[in-house]
Amino acid sequence: MHIIRLFSAWAAKAVKLVFFMCIFFCSEISMPKPRYKVDLKAYMALSEANYFKAMKLISLDRDYTEYAVELPNRAQALVKLTITQRCKYTTMVTLEKDLLSPWLVDLVFDVRLYHDARGLEITRFQRQKTAKIRYTYPNDAMFQQDEKMQQQVFLAECLSYCLQYGLSDVKLGKF
Repeated sequence: MHIIRLFSAWAAKAVKLVFFMCIFFCSEISMPKPRYKVDLKAYMALSEANYFKAMKLISLDRDYTEYAVELPNRAQALVKLTITQRCKYTTMVTLEKDLLSPWLVDLVFDVRLYHDARGLEITRFQRQKTAKIRYTYPNDAMFQQDEKMQQQVFLAECLSYCLQYGLSDVKLGKF
């Protein structure tokens, strides 16, 4: 009789342990993920910061349309900023990283600078159309849910690198 009581007490504890382990480990599998929410404040703050970084690299003088920053690495990279269109409140700029190394991929951003709102929008990345603010995941193009934000973060890193480590500010061409 005593053995049966010990066994039943042990069995009850084992059932409870299995129940709690199932709740703990299976909750991630069975629970649907919450829908991705765009952090508009963070996106706009990053857009504004990228605007000011880009404005440090180019000048709004009417004389020059191309600027270049040489990067200090063995790949002999040159970042070219080409002003493709000027308007009263906006400027279109193409940012290209030309690498002399054939095994590395060139980097291309087409951005629009909004001078009245002091913001920067990426219109094309790697010669592909602009990303949506949010994607469902998975999708056919295999974009992340926050692809547009990730592109802004990547551009911020590129601009910061140019500002911090760039060796020269070369004005290449005039209108």
